[in-house]
Amino acid sequence: MSVKTQEWIRAELMKLGYSQASWARENKFHPRAVQRCIKRYAPSNGVSPKRMEARTIMSALSKSIGVDLLGGDQ
Repeated sequence: MSVKTQEWIRAELMKLGYSQASWARENKFHPRAVQRCIKRYAPSNGVSPKRMEARTIMSALSKSIGVDLLGGDQ
């Protein structure tokens, strides 16, 4: 499988019928926090989240999309 970029993550959310903001609201996250996490911690960046909120957001995105975005680092 290819490396997941922030654009790929957004496209997967769109396939599920969500914008970033609507997914964030439905999952009780601040939309800007989700935007930042996708931008900073997309697997293509090679950086994994350290703080609890960012890890929680990326974990929830992983479950929604069905792909491990944390690289088994959960």
